[in-house]
Amino acid sequence: MNLSADAVFAFGKSDIASISDEGRDQLDRLVARLQRIRDVRAVHLIGYTDRIGSDGYNDTLSRRRAEAVRSYLVAHGVSDAMITTEGRGAADPLVACPDLSGSRLRACLAPNRRVAVSIVAMRHIER
Repeated sequence: MNLSADAVFAFGKSDIASISDEGRDQLDRLVARLQRIRDVRAVHLIGYTDRIGSDGYNDTLSRRRAEAVRSYLVAHGVSDAMITTEGRGAADPLVACPDLSGSRLRACLAPNRRVAVSIVAMRHIER
């Protein structure tokens, strides 16, 4: 599951106070999903950015976005002990957007700005 970082956070932002209404809706749907899944063992959050900005800036921003999502989930009842986070900066882009610049480049690169969510759950199968 991918959360659109642009929908959750303003461009270049990572603090929980900057979460948009659309972002809160996405996060609330994630909380509801986690509550419906039986035996959730782990939730792994991986933050990403686009290629705009330095590697250091993007690494920090991606990590802070994943941590902000973690804080939101914990504030809404998800156990902190089961959540891990990491930031991967501009790694693993979904789109490349060659030959664009300015606002068109920023808009095109939006899918790369995301927080990927992996949920690990145990299912018990009765025989």
